Amino acid sequence: MKCIIRKDGTGEEQISFWCPGCDNMKTVPSKRWNWNGDIEKPTLSPSILQRTGPFPDGHTDICHCFVRDGNIEFCGDCTHDKRGVMPLPNIEDVIDMIVREDGGLGWTRKAATP
Repeated sequence: MKCIIRKDGTGEEQISFWCPGCDNMKTVPSKRWNWNGDIEKPTLSPSILQRTGPFPDGHTDICHCFVRDGNIEFCGDCTHDKRGVMPLPNIEDVIDMIVREDGGLGWTRKAATP
């Protein structure tokens, strides 16, 4: 599956997927994004913009993307090295997940395969 649907501690539905640009999970609340309901070929709109920082050295990391038909499309303002369109990875290939009783998501990154 390319995304997972869960509820947070307040009962709000969340959509999570693995972002290969950030090399991390990205989560958006379903009530604020339009979602096509497909966990294998998700489409979310509008775009997703994440800024992290500023860090002590003053820089801010930016990831700006669209998720369309199971692919992630990185915008030109991203500060990571990923560009263009690529398939969203299958979450099970990247992480081991644990969905807690409170709806929270726990995960650990799988070891990279040689």
